[in-house]
Amino acid sequence: MGSADHWQGRVTFEDRYVRFDGGTGDNRPHSHVAIQVVIGADCRVELANGRQFVGPGIVVRPHVPHRLLPLAQGRVYLVEPTSDIGAALLASLPDEPVQLVDDIQRRLDRLLDARLAEPIDPRLQAAINLLSGPAALRNDLAGIARKVGLSPERLRAIAARQLGMTLAGWRRWAAVRRACEAMIDGATPAEAALLGGFSDQAHFTRTTRSMLGITPAALAQVVA
Repeated sequence: MGSADHWQGRVTFEDRYVRFDGGTGDNRPHSHVAIQVVIGADCRVELANGRQFVGPGIVVRPHVPHRLLPLAQGRVYLVEPTSDIGAALLASLPDEPVQLVDDIQRRLDRLLDARLAEPIDPRLQAAINLLSGPAALRNDLAGIARKVGLSPERLRAIAARQLGMTLAGWRRWAAVRRACEAMIDGATPAEAALLGGFSDQAHFTRTTRSMLGITPAALAQVVA
């Protein structure tokens, strides 16, 4: 999702992934931290060397330069690779940069439905509450652990088990989600950066581009 020209649809932000549903547009070669999953009729992904992959489901591993060719109607997931869903998805596939997977939606549905039965630890919930505001990116995780009565190591272990990802990773995704949702509601990228807790718009742009492969300004066009 490097350029948003002719992209039109709906973006959904979750703790472990971002999902786009709609028509995709052409985009320049790019790479990102996330695992990209593309679902739709005749999906096409092209690598930097010109090699193309065509099929109803395509998975692109993190940091692989590629571009997604236009798709009239489809679904694109960007999955946090250190999350439980991301790790399980990567572990289930051959170690190839790009993989054709016909039943990828069914695989994702099984992973997304696999929720921990245990209630969230109240100390972890307290930490999440402290990390959910605009100052979250400036809060020291060790200090947060002390505030909720845990050692940093114990808080990390509980977070990894119950969130399915590191607390630091959750904090970054939560900040991007807050900022992007604010922008979708009408905030400018600069206003959204502050609402998300970033130091400035450039910080918001760098983080979003790294994680999602798209700038906040391009994202605003996608959902316009």
